[in-house]
Amino acid sequence: MSRPFVLAEAGMVRVAHTRQVRGGTEQYHERTFRRLAPGTGDPGATAALLGAVAEELTVDPDPLLHLRHLRLTPEQAGRLRATLDELVDQAEEAGPDQPRHGILVALYRRDDQPPAE
Repeated sequence: MSRPFVLAEAGMVRVAHTRQVRGGTEQYHERTFRRLAPGTGDPGATAALLGAVAEELTVDPDPLLHLRHLRLTPEQAGRLRATLDELVDQAEEAGPDQPRHGILVALYRRDDQPPAE
C-alpha cells in the first residue's frame, strides 16, 4: 500500500489535483492540517512521521538537523517547550511563489538513565 493512500485514509492528506498521464491518473496530495503532532503511545505513528521527514530531508542538500540530549529540570523543559512552540507558531508564511520549508521540532523526555544509588 502506498504512503499517500494510507495518509488519505487517516485524513492527513487529500487529493489537491489530478493529471492524466499515459495509462493512468496521477494524484497530487496536500496536507489537511497546519501542524501535526503524533499522539503519545503509538510508536508506529511516530515512526511513519519520522520516515516521511527523512524522505523530505533527502531533497535539501544542506538541511539543518540536530539531535542533542540535555539534562533539564521540569521547569527548564517547560520553558524550552513553550519557546519552541511559540517560535514555530509565529513563523510567518511568505507568498505562494516562495519555496516551501519543513519544520520539525521535538522535545521529549528520555527515561533511560539508571536510578541513582
